[in-house]
Amino acid sequence: MPYSDNPEEMGFMRVEEQLLHDVVIQYFREGWQVNVHAIGYCAHNVVLGAFEDALRNVNVPSLRLRLEYVQMLTPEDVIPISRSGGTSFG
Repeated sequence: MPYSDNPEEMGFMRVEEQLLHDVVIQYFREGWQVNVHAIGYCAHNVVLGAFEDALRNVNVPSLRLRLEYVQMLTPEDVIPISRSGGTSFG
């Protein structure tokens, strides 16, 4: 989704989407509390998708997946955040 104030821009990823997805799941399964820095619609969507997949098959209530610098959320982004147990964003 392009930015509302700049329709030509969607941001960019510093890591390939599949690599991020795989690493989030791997580290979460190994007991790490995963923290990802993401700004923008595209980045949030990718990270939240990886978080949902990580939580799908792992039951580790003491660990939290953390999305840093949450900005420019869409209403659709709030649903996976609440399902993942997210409580605060900054």
